[in-house]
Amino acid sequence: MSDQIVTFEHSLLQHGKDNDRVYLMKVDERDLPEVISFAEKLAAQHHYSKLFAKVPATIENAFFDHGFMEEARVPG
Repeated sequence: MSDQIVTFEHSLLQHGKDNDRVYLMKVDERDLPEVISFAEKLAAQHHYSKLFAKVPATIENAFFDHGFMEEARVPG
């Protein structure tokens, strides 16, 4: 089964067993912090091994406050 794309309010997530992850692809600041909790619950519910997010620097602290760690930074 391929990954599914789901929305949470104004944000966009992808998840699935094939990639064993939740990927928060587009985060809308209006959805914080609830979208983070939604992604965490989705990962726990499906027993995914990874949860990661692509976020702008302007909202990164919301993710750091939830225990996220920076793995990479794209300049620009």
